[in-house]
Order: sequence, then structure tokens, then C-alpha cells
Amino acid sequence: MEKQYQEEKINLNIKIEKKYALSAMNDLHYHSSHYEIYLLLSGKQRYFIGNKFFDMHAGDIAVIKKGVLHKTQKDNGGNRILLSFNQEFLHKYFLHNSLDVLLKFFDKKAIRLESEQLLKAQALMESVIKAQKKQDEEMIFYNVLQLFILLNESNPLFNEEISNSVFAKTLEYVDKNFNQITCLEDVSNALFISKYHICHLFKTNLDITFNNYLLKIKLKEAKRLLINTNHSVTKIASLCNFTNSTYFCYVFRNQIGVSPTKYRKQNKKS
Repeated sequence: MEKQYQEEKINLNIKIEKKYALSAMNDLHYHSSHYEIYLLLSGKQRYFIGNKFFDMHAGDIAVIKKGVLHKTQKDNGGNRILLSFNQEFLHKYFLHNSLDVLLKFFDKKAIRLESEQLLKAQALMESVIKAQKKQDEEMIFYNVLQLFILLNESNPLFNEEISNSVFAKTLEYVDKNFNQITCLEDVSNALFISKYHICHLFKTNLDITFNNYLLKIKLKEAKRLLINTNHSVTKIASLCNFTNSTYFCYVFRNQIGVSPTKYRKQNKKS
């Protein structure tokens, strides 16, 4: 079985860079420990975040929570600023009680800024770049806080045509019912869409097979349960709708690189 699953991490608590880049994220993946704020300064990008597509243009921002599957469209992009930070950064500089409020803007997935908001957001991110070069932690914190406030006050980017598409509804169904879906025919029967058309939708929109997408969703939930619960491996295999625990362990090791038990030991919260 070819290894398809991707989970990306960053080593630094916070990282920011400004550069010209066409898409380097052609594979569907997620970050287990960090968040991203992606400001597109020029060009265009079609961004898949969670289970929605967003057609972004210069001045739009993608905001990606940890644990959210996402990818960009091949050969799209332009000048952009990318800010990444992890839980350690957040807990070092922000009160725990304030984080739910400050990070609320991540629920928008993509944001369209007004002209004045765009100028301010870019200036704040440029200031973070300068502060990072000077290793000025106080200035980094101040500008990131102001950016959070600005993004919370901004409007979400909404692509009505894409959000209401057949594929969007298919993704929504799979994401909500992955633990009951045993095969492609289950989705076909539930949504009254031919199996061929579903396969075509996944290949055209995400360049991935239906089975691989379903596997990604199941493994992501399995990893969450391994870290956040004391359920046995057998119980988790059942909850995530794997045939049996033996098959679950085989697939998990093949895709993640370690056994479920070892993954739990490495990542279990104390």
C-alpha cells in the first residue's frame, strides 16, 4: 500500500516568510500542531480548507486551524506572506481563557479584507517579519495580537457557487458519516449520485481517490482519539469503522510510520 497520508509540523514556535511562490502544497495534508495565516498579495489561488473551496485573489487571506485538511491548486499562487505558529507560542503569550475568542476567526477559513484592512494586515505581518529578524519577542506578540483582532473583525470569503456544489455536499456527507461508510456505494445510495461521478469529482477537485480521502478522514479521527482518550486500540478501530484492529494497525503503521500504540506514547497529553 502506497503511503498517502501527510501530517506536517514546524520546529519553531512561530515562523513567517514573504516570498513569491506557486503552490507547493499539491497534496491534501494537515498540521497536527500549528496554525497558518496565508495572505495572498498577488496572483490567484484556489484553496481547499476543511471541506470547502475558496477562490482567492490578491488581498484575500486563508486561515487554517491545526488538524484541518487543506491543499492549494497546482501552479497557482503569487506573492504571499505565510505566518505559522504553534500551541507553545499561543500558551506562552496569551491567556488560556482568551484563546477561544482570539482564534475565533479561524472558523471563517478564508477572509476577504477591505482595502484599509488589507493595508493594516500587511503592515502588521511585515512588522512581525522585522521583529523576528531582531528577535524582539514583545514586538512579535504585539503585532500578532493586533492581527488577530483585525481578522476577527473582518468578513469571511464566501464562494456561493462552490459551497453549494454537488462536491461540497458530498464532502460534507463523508466528513459527517465516515464512521458508517463502508464503501463508495454507501455514499452513492445516500446522495443519489453515481459511483462514477463521485470518483470523478474527487479526482477532478482534489486529485485524490474517494478511498484515499475516506482513509485520511478516518486516520485523522483515530489519531485524535489516541491522543485525547484512553480507548483501547480495538475500540478506536471500531469507532473509526475499520474492519478489525489488526487491519487498523497495519494501515496506521503503513500511513503514519509507527504503530497506534507508539503514536499514543509519543503524543499523549499528560
